[in-house]
Amino acid sequence: MDLALEGTIDISREIAYRDRAIVVLLAGAGVRGAELFRDPRDDDRNGVTWGDIDLENHSLEVFGKSRQYERVGLPSAAQDALQRYRRIADPPIDDWPIFPTNHAPSKYAAYRDAVEEDPDADVAIDDALRSAQVPPPALTKAGGRSVMKRLTKEASINLENGEYLKPHGARRALGAELYEKGHSELAQSALRHKSIETTHESYSDIQAKDVADGIDEVRE
Repeated sequence: MDLALEGTIDISREIAYRDRAIVVLLAGAGVRGAELFRDPRDDDRNGVTWGDIDLENHSLEVFGKSRQYERVGLPSAAQDALQRYRRIADPPIDDWPIFPTNHAPSKYAAYRDAVEEDPDADVAIDDALRSAQVPPPALTKAGGRSVMKRLTKEASINLENGEYLKPHGARRALGAELYEKGHSELAQSALRHKSIETTHESYSDIQAKDVADGIDEVRE
């Protein structure tokens, strides 16, 4: 986001704030990409909307891996990123997706489905959707991955085999940070694992290292 605001990279201010919100939700709140974005193959996954946010209770409602709606805790950094982004995005209704698609044909299709006619040729599709209070489709999972690929490149982060910072990797990094600092139960809650055993299994590599380090300390 800082690169965009400095003019180092050529993206809009709104996109810059959007990208920051995506990264903070993935890396700071442990939200899954499938919970943030739309899945064209799953009618129940339409992407999060502004109405899903409850800043008073520091939470975001998502359609979880359990296929039930779940509440995700929003740390202060996530709250701040969403509030800043909302001021720029200025959603007209609560049903507006937090991360709308930039795919113009999808926007036109949404307008036609809701209004049953084409928008005025002299009106931009984004303005037409806002005027009619018709939410555009949310960014897809593939679109979210494209954002992460671009951000990885812009930040000059070089990973093995040409990989990029994937949404799941950001979530896993949060859990690893909490687990390494001895907060396994907090990691379980943040990642919404059903049991602490699942959390221990997910970070068995860290657990094994801690055991090895403990043995070395005792033998010194």
